[in-house]
Amino acid sequence: MCEWGSLAVSLGSAPKLTIEPGRPTSITVSPGRPVTLVLAVAHREPLIHVEPAAAWNLLLEDESRWRAWTAEIDESLPFREHVARSLLTLRLLTYSPSQALVAAPTTSLPEDPGGVRNWDYRYVWPRDASIGVSAFLSVGKPEEAHGFLAWLLRASRLQRPRLPAVFTLHGRHVPAEREMPDWPGYLDSAPVRIGNGATGQHQLDGYGWVIDAAWAFAQKGQRLWPETWRAMRGRADLVARCWQDPDAGIWEVRTPAQHVHSKLMGWLALDRALRIADTHPLPDRQRRRWQKAREAIATDVRTHGFDPTASSYVRSYGSPDLDAALLVLPLLDIDNAESPRVHGTINAIRNRLSAGGPSSTGTHQDATASPAPKAPSCPAPSGSRKPSPAPDATPKRSNCSKPCSTTPTHSASTPKRWTPPPKPTSATTPRH
Repeated sequence: MCEWGSLAVSLGSAPKLTIEPGRPTSITVSPGRPVTLVLAVAHREPLIHVEPAAAWNLLLEDESRWRAWTAEIDESLPFREHVARSLLTLRLLTYSPSQALVAAPTTSLPEDPGGVRNWDYRYVWPRDASIGVSAFLSVGKPEEAHGFLAWLLRASRLQRPRLPAVFTLHGRHVPAEREMPDWPGYLDSAPVRIGNGATGQHQLDGYGWVIDAAWAFAQKGQRLWPETWRAMRGRADLVARCWQDPDAGIWEVRTPAQHVHSKLMGWLALDRALRIADTHPLPDRQRRRWQKAREAIATDVRTHGFDPTASSYVRSYGSPDLDAALLVLPLLDIDNAESPRVHGTINAIRNRLSAGGPSSTGTHQDATASPAPKAPSCPAPSGSRKPSPAPDATPKRSNCSKPCSTTPTHSASTPKRWTPPPKPTSATTPRH
């Protein structure tokens, strides 16, 4: 056992080995002669050492539980092996005590090795976690979906109807972003960052993903708790009231704009809330308000979000830039999926943003932009789709009477220091 101030580490083995701290130890492993090593670490708490035989049994039991969990995934799924691996990753990213689905287990993994876009994703984005909920539901894993919705209900209770862009694992405010200049980054990618600048942002699209996840839950025959439905109704009301306001968007830029994708997801929030209302109580007056706002968003997007010169929908109103997130368009009813506008958008994104693999975020890189999303570029909203009524009026542009975002207070974080390997041991794929 070794101690460094408040940090204690112990190493046990079976069979017993002579291990001297600070000196290399050679171990010979051969068939029939296994070696078990157990490392225990404690920081300002009692050090718990587990005997190697007991540790090995615990490991076997854990493996058995994971295999049983995976065996429940439908065998007939296309690409089942890859789907199972993705679901295992999502489940491993779920913090069991609270059921929060974290975006990354560590901070500052680079989008490009050696680059500067190294962000702290050790938090919960309701948008991304809601996409994970839909994934779990689609393969018959309702418990995971239910756990996250319950967590979100608790985490957001003090800020309703506003939906914060990001939470800590315990549902608290994310600390302000700061750089750690003396910390080494993975593969020398600096700076290492603690906290995230997205905290306090207004991201309209998040409401769409969260209410879509609730709709997916209801679509599977699960009835929402009264408090959950109340929370979703409040968020739908906020979208109906504030959809005209600029926001940071899915790419979390720090200069708010009228992002087309955000408008699409605002439309989705109202559409899914109306669908949930088919099986849950809703006053007629509230229903009419949502329907009117949904139609207004569709008109506004078709009027201001399309660039006739490029024959494509664009990243934000008045901008010539494209956005791969707009590939959700064919899945919504804002414009006909077979229309020249939608086809033109798909072709433009394919021709200008594709690099032989997944599409990149857009044609414009905002110098003040925060990190790109942690989830795949274009996940599909859940549920069936039917045409929405044709809007007959262009909405007036006005400011929301109530604030959609506020600057929260911040809590402390506990970063851990680590040393990167001298050379990569596996390929690193930049995230898009």
